[in-house]
Amino acid sequence: MTSWLATALLALAPLGEVPIDADNWQSHPRIVAVRAIFQDVERAIASGVFERRVKTLRTCRGSGDELRELLLDSDGRVRRYVKQTKIAVAPKDAFDEGTSRFEVALTYSEAGTLRFALVTPSWAVGGGARVYFDEAGAKLFEEPFGAREPWPPSLFERSPLAAFAAPLPCAPEVPKPTMVLPAAEDTRAPPTDASFRTHPLLALHRALYEVASAVVQRDERQLWRCTSPGADVERVLWRDGHGRVRMYLRRTGGLDYEQVYDDDGRLRFVYISDDHALPMLFERRIYLDADGTRLFEQHQVHAAHSKRPDVWPDDDLARDAAHAFEAPPSCAKPTPRLVVASARPFPTTAADPRVIAARQVRDDVVALVKAGRMKKRGGDIGYCNPDEDSSRTIGKDEAGRVRLYQRGVGGEDSASTLAHYYDERGALRLVEVDGAAVNGVRAKLELIFGSDGAMIFERRVSGTSGGGYGFWSDSEIVRSDPSKAFRARRRC
Repeated sequence: MTSWLATALLALAPLGEVPIDADNWQSHPRIVAVRAIFQDVERAIASGVFERRVKTLRTCRGSGDELRELLLDSDGRVRRYVKQTKIAVAPKDAFDEGTSRFEVALTYSEAGTLRFALVTPSWAVGGGARVYFDEAGAKLFEEPFGAREPWPPSLFERSPLAAFAAPLPCAPEVPKPTMVLPAAEDTRAPPTDASFRTHPLLALHRALYEVASAVVQRDERQLWRCTSPGADVERVLWRDGHGRVRMYLRRTGGLDYEQVYDDDGRLRFVYISDDHALPMLFERRIYLDADGTRLFEQHQVHAAHSKRPDVWPDDDLARDAAHAFEAPPSCAKPTPRLVVASARPFPTTAADPRVIAARQVRDDVVALVKAGRMKKRGGDIGYCNPDEDSSRTIGKDEAGRVRLYQRGVGGEDSASTLAHYYDERGALRLVEVDGAAVNGVRAKLELIFGSDGAMIFERRVSGTSGGGYGFWSDSEIVRSDPSKAFRARRRC
């Protein structure tokens, strides 16, 4: 059926008489009706009129929800239900935990019927879908993206209030009795590598770590692109609802420093490890008392060539996290990548309406390319120097608006391709970064921009990390006038 005939039939036919298929779904009356409900809910969320309830679940292994969030209107009706959930799958290798994590955002009509579901992979490689439902809650159409594991029927909740209040789908894990004191002579004995996990002297530190993970309400982060040895490439500060620092992460090109603070802001625990190396080569745990004195330092080396000092230098510990966060970067010539302060609970979820809107722009552009409705020019223009592009491609829609701009950047030791996606107003909404380095580090990243052009979200889609490679810098992002960037002369 030709596109003009399908459009004509849709305009003339009664609602639902024409079957929904891959050619007509975007303009089909039933899909348009669902989209209107979704947009009403989005506007209400933006105006802040909904009551929000959140429940965090941290005690299940295998399948099960980890977070549940309800949004209710003034009449107490559920209009949005968001959950982060795990699905058990077959492990792909020895390091795979055998689960796929998804974020599911469900939208309901005023009558309480499920009308739309957005399923996206959470911090992992995978696929998802947009699923549309009719007035009775039956599935109308599913638009998948990416390869994915089979979904259980329970993913789409028809009774969100009951689902929110439901008990855990597994038996809660019983914590070990770490607070039970051993015999008097053992209490006086200092912690050892064999006893530190259960020693009563360190019980408070274990509790602080769990509390800090549960109460953080917002995060602030800074990132740099820097290859100087030992230089910071990322800093993240987590605060609780009272504005107190509870956790601080400092990431260099090779090590992660995860540091935990008590209610009075005193550093009490430090965990140092390789920068996501698999298999892990090195771990260090440092326990401190209220005066800052080291109670115990436990270190574990998993590889003979990973040699570390017996006592970790005190200068590497952030006793004042806020001051350490604001300190100038140690890189000789740092290139700012990102400075973000988020009022949302960290991490920002893929169900955030701003993230959904930006990804919709990307998907619309991809659909134009696949349909042959995008005019593209450019390609490989050859390596010049590390400060100049090696490739440029620009894509315009049928109205002559730039919707896609791709550029290749990088130097002798690393290279990246940055695909920019613009909305119909010409505003940058999403950038996909695909980077690789000579040391084997690879990464695919997703950068999300709001309608005002401000960057609001970064997600590692896949790949490894380490070596100080960020694969993009703020100066490489083309926020406006991609046509000018495409025509610009290189300084070779």
